[in-house]
Amino acid sequence: MKFVKNINLNIYQMKILKTILLFIIFLIPFITFTQNNEKEWSTSIHAVQVTLYSIDELNSINWDDMVSVFSDNTPKDSIRMAIELKDIHNYKGGSKDIKIDNLIVAVEGVTADLDKLKGKLKKSTEAMIDVVHKMDE
Repeated sequence: MKFVKNINLNIYQMKILKTILLFIIFLIPFITFTQNNEKEWSTSIHAVQVTLYSIDELNSINWDDMVSVFSDNTPKDSIRMAIELKDIHNYKGGSKDIKIDNLIVAVEGVTADLDKLKGKLKKSTEAMIDVVHKMDE
């Protein structure tokens, strides 16, 4: 009798082993198929803001570097570029004191219009410089 029990146990073990092997054989094609379908990843940058703390820094902005950030974007991606002038203090005494806590000039559009947006932001920044200089007179 002991011999018969061992045979039944071995047959049961063989069925489990056969089931596991069949499962593995059917699983391998699915694993290899999913590994072959790799997607290309792309990144898009949607906003750049430069914070400056002096008028001299406004004059030294490298516009090409600012625009190059968006080089990997698709033409339809929405973008925003901003220049922030922060914490400008010019104490002349009396009513001629100038204090700018926060002044932002920004443009928004799509990557296809990047050169136009760059021109608008550059023109707006020049106007901001003129306004600050007039306040300083």
